[in-house]
Amino acid sequence: MKNLLIIIAIFFPSIVYGQTKQEKEPSDFLPTGYVIFEKIDGDLNKDSLVDCVLIIKGTDKSKIIKDIVVS
Repeated sequence: MKNLLIIIAIFFPSIVYGQTKQEKEPSDFLPTGYVIFEKIDGDLNKDSLVDCVLIIKGTDKSKIIKDIVVS
């Protein structure tokens, strides 16, 4: 148990205080075959941090569904 406390005492400050700005852009997380349709930035959940919402669209033409009007 004492060893566990020593490990926590050594690594905890580096985890908490060693956090830096995220180096990736939100667009880096897009799946292959998708593009950004709209991007919204702002404090969406009121936690004083900037949030990002991406609305994405697929680009695979074989999966397009056309509406059929039946009269």
